[in-house]
Amino acid sequence: MVFLSASLVMLWFLLLSGLNSTAPLGNTYFLRADTVGITGARDITQWTYFFICGDGNSNCSSARPALPIGAAWASNAHNVPNELMGSYGDDTTSFQFWYLWRFGTVFYLITLFFMVAAFFTGFLACCSRLGSALSGLISLVALFFNTIAVSLMTYVELSLRRHPTA
Repeated sequence: MVFLSASLVMLWFLLLSGLNSTAPLGNTYFLRADTVGITGARDITQWTYFFICGDGNSNCSSARPALPIGAAWASNAHNVPNELMGSYGDDTTSFQFWYLWRFGTVFYLITLFFMVAAFFTGFLACCSRLGSALSGLISLVALFFNTIAVSLMTYVELSLRRHPTA
C-alpha cells in the first residue's frame, strides 16, 4: 500500500504538471527543448500533460489533454526536423510522433484508473484472501498499462533528443 500510494502521488505530479508556475508543479514537464529557430515556437518549449509552455511553465497554451508534439509551433513551420513534421495536428506533427505521444498520454490515464482501483481494493486485502487476490490482479493490470505508457513516452523523448531543432 505504501508503494502504491507513492506511485499514485508521482503519477498525480506528472498529470498535473504545468497547472501553475510554482514548485513542484511548475518544475515538472515531460520534455524540454530549445525551439528558438522554429517558426511560431517559443524560445524554450516545455511539454506537459495539458499544456505546452515556455521556460518555467510560463506562457502556456490553452489546456487540452494529449496535445501533439507539433502544437508547439505553427503549421508548416520552418526549421523543424523532417522526421517530426507531417500532416497530423494541423500540419505540425508526423504520423509516428502523433500516435506515440497521444497513446502514451492516454495510457497514463488508464494507469491512473487502475492504480486508484488497486489502492481502494487494497483495503479489502486486510479482510480476506479474495480481496488480496483482487487487489493483486488490479495492481498487475495497472503495472501493465504503466509499463506501456512509460515505454511509449520514453521512446518519444529519446527519439526527439536525436533531432536537434535548430
